[in-house]
Amino acid sequence: IAALKQEDVRLDFGNHFYRESMNQQHALNLSGGSERQHYYVSLGYDRNLSSLVRNDQNRFTLNASNTYRFAKDRLELNTGIQYTENRSTSNNPGMNGIRFSDISGAPLYPYARLADASGNALVINHDYRASFLQEANQDGLLNWEYSPLQELYNADHTSRSTDYLLNGGLSYTLIPGLIVQSRYQYGRSLQEGRELFNQESYYTRNQINRLSAVNPDGSLTYPIPMGSILNAENAVVNSHFLRAQLNFNRVIQGDHSI
Repeated sequence: IAALKQEDVRLDFGNHFYRESMNQQHALNLSGGSERQHYYVSLGYDRNLSSLVRNDQNRFTLNASNTYRFAKDRLELNTGIQYTENRSTSNNPGMNGIRFSDISGAPLYPYARLADASGNALVINHDYRASFLQEANQDGLLNWEYSPLQELYNADHTSRSTDYLLNGGLSYTLIPGLIVQSRYQYGRSLQEGRELFNQESYYTRNQINRLSAVNPDGSLTYPIPMGSILNAENAVVNSHFLRAQLNFNRVIQGDHSI
């Protein structure tokens, strides 16, 4: 008990799971043109390192627009594009994401040790009794031990989102104060998620062992084959917006407006 009083799992989390965060932002804007044409372009890049080791996010943005005037400024054409891409990795669940039992939701005991004095990963009690794991190992099942620090570097979870917006518009002045306008916008959003659990990860070993059966002759039946487990999801959303309208705006004799 006296030895356990000297242990504090928060120190191991601070040394191996957390770091100082860093955020970088880079931007470039260009604009110019002439009496008949005007353009604007902006580029942005953000690189953010989370305070959780192995978690980060990168974002790239592009925004461009052009305006053209014809027919003695009575006809105006507008075009634009917006592009955003986000990439992130989420390999570290943090202190609250690591529990004594994922089955019951019990929190991790405060005297757990995640690494030894040399920084080597240590095994902690998780989900099952140690005696049960020893019996499973003797039966030939995969190693069922759980090491949070090893899981941190076994994880390979990434996500990516891409958004496009393309728009164009025309406006024409019929008579002074009366303008007819039409605008169209197309949007496309792509969402991609990828979770790869290699065979050394606890998730994969746990899935294989839980459904495996020890036959009377001592052989094993594996309903889940050996190898990595990949969870992937993809979503695509397309949108179209079309608008046409008439605008009338005129000042009459300096005192009245319609």
